[in-house]
Amino acid sequence: MILLRQYSLLGLPLLLPLSLVHAYARVIENSGTGTKNESATLSRPNSRKEPPPVITQKKYTQNYQHMVSGSVALRRLDVDDYTYGAFNGKHIENIEQKSINDISLDYAVAYHYRPAPAYSLGLSFDRIQINQNTLDLRYSSSDPIPPDPTTLDKIASDLISDGDTYAIAYYYNPTTFGNRGYAYEGVARAYILPKWTTDPFFQATLGYTHNRGSVHRADGSTYIFSSDQLWTWSIGSGWSYPLSPSLRIETLGMIRNQNKMQFGDNITAPSQSAEYSFTAYADRYYSADLKISLCRTW
Repeated sequence: MILLRQYSLLGLPLLLPLSLVHAYARVIENSGTGTKNESATLSRPNSRKEPPPVITQKKYTQNYQHMVSGSVALRRLDVDDYTYGAFNGKHIENIEQKSINDISLDYAVAYHYRPAPAYSLGLSFDRIQINQNTLDLRYSSSDPIPPDPTTLDKIASDLISDGDTYAIAYYYNPTTFGNRGYAYEGVARAYILPKWTTDPFFQATLGYTHNRGSVHRADGSTYIFSSDQLWTWSIGSGWSYPLSPSLRIETLGMIRNQNKMQFGDNITAPSQSAEYSFTAYADRYYSADLKISLCRTW
């Protein structure tokens, strides 16, 4: 027993360092575990970050069915190939004849019904005009070698009777002509990309016109020559852009075939108890139109 106590007392100095080492190792292990838990706890808020908000651009979809529009149109004319009828039984020609390439400003109104995003049908009313252009009508020469055209007699020269200064020929002198017409058309559209905001489309029209040709005389009087139901058609393309859910702006470029244009004059010469008239036709009547429209939709 005495020996055992002696050995126990002698072993205490040896066991004490081992105990301290063991205790230090446990402290390190526990402190490492705590660090892990703490770091895991601190990292949780970061893992729950919400994604940043997505900024979307406001769009107005093509969900309307009805559209009414008012338009202004710049029209570049191409009118040529005039044919003149006889006056007093004689063939006439226009010394001042030339192609008409005027630019005129017209207007239009239209209604479109769009039952599906891909197409629409509608009606259009267009004003179509030709500005005044020069006339210098002369009798054609029957000579084998025609003289200078400016020396040919004017068409009313045979209406002078015995030097009468009040004869109809003195004031019957047509100097200019023009045309004002109104087109009534059916309109069909095909929308190429109806999901786009710009909404591009193709357009075709078919209709007829009520034309009023006018001849203006040297004395200031005017004769109106009406010709109805002349066919007209056009093809073109454009795009539409929304300004608000119920308001849009459109541009449209198109080629129009007006078929033909007519004008003429009719006079009565009391001294001869006779009536004189002539008619003229322009067999080629095209125009290139640019329309800008403001549209109300619902």
